[in-house]
Amino acid sequence: MSSDTEYILENIKKQHSYIDKLDFYNIYKEFDIPCNKGYSEDSCYKGTTDGWPQSHAIKELLKKIHSNLYKIYSTLNGDRSEYFDDFNPDDENICCVSLKYWLYDKIVSNDLKENEIRELFEGWKNHIHPKAKYQAIQHCKFHNLNKDEIKRIKNIYALNTILQSTMENLENCNEKECKYKDYFEQGLIEFINSANKCSGDSMLEGYCAEFKDFLEICHKNNQNNGIKLFRVYFAPSVDNGSAIGLSSIFYYLYKVNLNPT
Repeated sequence: MSSDTEYILENIKKQHSYIDKLDFYNIYKEFDIPCNKGYSEDSCYKGTTDGWPQSHAIKELLKKIHSNLYKIYSTLNGDRSEYFDDFNPDDENICCVSLKYWLYDKIVSNDLKENEIRELFEGWKNHIHPKAKYQAIQHCKFHNLNKDEIKRIKNIYALNTILQSTMENLENCNEKECKYKDYFEQGLIEFINSANKCSGDSMLEGYCAEFKDFLEICHKNNQNNGIKLFRVYFAPSVDNGSAIGLSSIFYYLYKVNLNPT
């Protein structure tokens, strides 16, 4: 795979069709539905764009973020039930992870430049986030990431998506059928490296703040309390050059102490 666009969720789903059945994906695909399509009209942004970034692409993305936050808020608040097809999510966490994954895929697929990405996050901070009712959606908060950081956290989101399904789908496939297998394994390495890096970051800004939000979401989705990460590092074997095996995912996850004393 030679292009970053091959790693967006829609393309991964074409190779791993079981993703289509995940609640996570049902939320994700709703975010692509235009706000002016029938039942979605009330989610369209109707305010002024004075003071917004001048780039048309950034303005449109900001409007879509507003629209999708409206869909999440109105559904969770019980005001609307038409969004998200026949699946009505009642969990803020999965909605926000899906929204972030969707936005980061858009940033990559639209090949936004670093200055455009900064404008996007500043536009969200100054014009979208101040909407009082949206502030109640705690985990739908974006941090100022650069493009490399977006690719890294997106890799972790991809791993998280796969872990929501049965791992047999990956363990039993061959290289031709599972061209994204190395990408998921790299997601595990990114997860571990991020845990190690951010555990010593007292400021928790930018990427580490984003990673912390992700961990809190995972923590709240787990019936066991108190996730504690050990400092364990996995890397591809130097001797044979092979990538880390998917079974190592389970090894690492079992090294997470869910009930620390």
